[in-house]
Amino acid sequence: MLDTLYSQIGAAVVFAICVFALVKGERTEQWGAGVYVIGFLGSILVQDEAGLVDPQFAVLAIDLIALGVFGTLAWKSERSWPVWATAFQAVGVAVHLAFAMDLRIGARAYIAALALSSYGVLAALGVGAWIAWREREALKF
Repeated sequence: MLDTLYSQIGAAVVFAICVFALVKGERTEQWGAGVYVIGFLGSILVQDEAGLVDPQFAVLAIDLIALGVFGTLAWKSERSWPVWATAFQAVGVAVHLAFAMDLRIGARAYIAALALSSYGVLAALGVGAWIAWREREALKF
C-alpha cells in the first residue's frame, strides 16, 4: 500500500502529526494518536494480507474499534477535538456500511470518502494536540 510517492508522503504526514500529538499532547491526545497509528498500520496490514478475510470488512472492524475509542474519549474528555474526530470516524464507518449494503457507491467515491474522513480525524487530532500544547505553554508564563 505504500508503493507510491504520494502514499509515502501521506504516511509521513500521519506519523508526523501522531508523533507531535504523542510528544506535545496530553493524555487524551496521546490516546488518540495511539489509536490512529494502530488503526493506520492495521489497515495497511489487512489490505496487504490476501486471503485471511475480506479487507473491506477487516478495515470496517478496525474503524468500528477506533470509533468506539474516539467516542469514549469524546465522552470522558473535556476537550472538543474528540467530538470532531468521532464525527469524522462515524462518517467513515457509515461509508463502509453503505458500500457493504451495495447502495451504489462507486469505488472511487468510496475511497475518496474514506480518505476524507480519515483526514478529518487526523486534522482534529493535530489541532487538539496543538491547542493542548499551547495551553500548557501559556500556563508557564
